[in-house]
Amino acid sequence: MALYQHSTQCVHALQWFVDENPEYWPFIPTRNNAENLDKQSTENVQFNYADDVPQPPANYHFTCEQMMDMENFFHEKKYLGSPNLHLDLYQAAIIAVCKLFVCVHVC
Repeated sequence: MALYQHSTQCVHALQWFVDENPEYWPFIPTRNNAENLDKQSTENVQFNYADDVPQPPANYHFTCEQMMDMENFFHEKKYLGSPNLHLDLYQAAIIAVCKLFVCVHVC
């Protein structure tokens, strides 16, 4: 179970996923800075689908362009096309180490 939980929080796994499935890039929030916050505050657009996407964490936001891309993602039902099936985020080697008990009998 820890393997599945890790992949949802692992920066490398998420990067790999969106690199292989570029239609999901709009769902990666942008870090706040003064320039993009000023630009963002002047844009007042209503969205049907993108407004239902959970808000990003503090210090991050979605740009208007990302919101429009999300809107298209849902409108065009891109989610029905499975993500890249050749991508295996769970490629892992599980190694188990067991103590070896050696019994030596001396005559």
